[in-house]
Amino acid sequence: MQANAAERIVNPIQWSYKQQYFGKEVNIVRYNSLIKRYMNQQQREQLEATCRITDHIAVSSGHLSRREREKHPDRRLLIGRHVFYLFKMREIPLEVYVKINPIEGVYIYDDGQSIED
Repeated sequence: MQANAAERIVNPIQWSYKQQYFGKEVNIVRYNSLIKRYMNQQQREQLEATCRITDHIAVSSGHLSRREREKHPDRRLLIGRHVFYLFKMREIPLEVYVKINPIEGVYIYDDGQSIED
């Protein structure tokens, strides 16, 4: 899921350079927020690319019950504050398959939360 121009988060280094170039103050709180969102987006794009190459899907922990999360601790992956579980496309457990209803070409299934919190 490549982000289009409207969804793409601005590069914080370029933003701070532009602020300094025009003689404006760099607000450190905003800069920190931009860094976090930018890094989360980069990690999510890397996760999607990895899933595409390795034929896996990433399922958000919100889609899994506590028992299912305990059953697959070795598949756990943390991106920012969001937890995903990786499953091979052809070896998805039945209880997970029923909940997410996989679609061809979709590699990340999150529970509706924004990855940029």
